[in-house]
Amino acid sequence: MEEDKDEKRKIQFSVPSSVPVQLDPRQIRRRRPTPATLFRLTDAASPEEDSGQRQVAQLIVLFSSLNSKLT
Repeated sequence: MEEDKDEKRKIQFSVPSSVPVQLDPRQIRRRRPTPATLFRLTDAASPEEDSGQRQVAQLIVLFSSLNSKLT
């Protein structure tokens, strides 16, 4: 008898109001970026960021060469 009761249980969703709600733009959750947005963001990197990334890459190469000489 209780199994039938559990099977008949339904999920109740909130019913949208017929009155349009004015949402504050600050309260709207930001969505995940689309691939086009990501492409634009990476395409418009500043020169400072580019030189910083280059320095990191150079350090990685330096450390890997030092590590290979030690082993």
